[in-house]
Amino acid sequence: MLREFVTIHVKERAWQVVKLFWDELIRRDRRNNDEDAVSADLRSRTLSWWPTNEDQDLQVLCKVLTESDCKLNSLNLSWCKVTDKGVKHIAEALSNSNCALNSLDLSFCILADEGVKDIAEALSNSNCALNSLNLRCCMVTDEGVKHIAEALSNSNCALNSLDLSSNSVTDKGVKHIAEALSNSNCALNSLDLSFCNVADEGVKDIAEALSNSNCALNSLNLRICKVTDKGVKRIAEALSNSNCALNSLDLSSNHEITDEGKRHLAEALERSKYKLKSFYRKQIVVTAEVKGQVSEEGLS
Repeated sequence: MLREFVTIHVKERAWQVVKLFWDELIRRDRRNNDEDAVSADLRSRTLSWWPTNEDQDLQVLCKVLTESDCKLNSLNLSWCKVTDKGVKHIAEALSNSNCALNSLDLSFCILADEGVKDIAEALSNSNCALNSLNLRCCMVTDEGVKHIAEALSNSNCALNSLDLSSNSVTDKGVKHIAEALSNSNCALNSLDLSFCNVADEGVKDIAEALSNSNCALNSLNLRICKVTDKGVKRIAEALSNSNCALNSLDLSSNHEITDEGKRHLAEALERSKYKLKSFYRKQIVVTAEVKGQVSEEGLS
């Protein structure tokens, strides 16, 4: 069995042997228990299975990542028991000029702020090619977000998609993100803060960033946060600003948004490029397709 064979050699730190079976490893689908299951092709160069869940065993993976002929584009370690110690190895690999990784999924790992700091330092390295980072449910706090924001403001950072959902992020952390979004170096166009402790003060900072001509953000997810009518008013004002590049906004399941907040959105939508894609019960999704007229009946 290939997986058992590779696991043994990972434990022995025999990365050269693992590398011989690299393409076959990429084919494996860890969501399928069938040992013979393979993906359609290798063009995406995505690895979504690794034989161990221990931080020290990531050293073998990261060694292969820094080989010039590895050319892995996407790495999914979601639900693996990666901690800040393991992330340090990954960050070192990302800073290597041979590493071609552009998408990294560490969701549901236990990184904490120390691990996020290492990732942020890698993002600021000119060798780092990463443009998509998923840190969903990684125990990230405002301190970790501050490190990420500093990286986003660095001209070397190529990140354009960031998922920070289901973390302990508050308005304090969002302020750092908003400042980064207003920086001309920031390339971020997709930000997910759903299931975070973002309230009206944080939304105010984001709205100000959206109105800044430097802000390239076009997708924002604030689903299940602590946004009220006051925050919706700020967002509505940003949507009416010609500098706003947003074309997708999710405010669903913010239970303190009332008819007043809906009216703020309706007024903004009537005089902007946006339209309400969905407004059913607590679902509020705005897109920038064709300008549409939103009636009070449609917002009821």
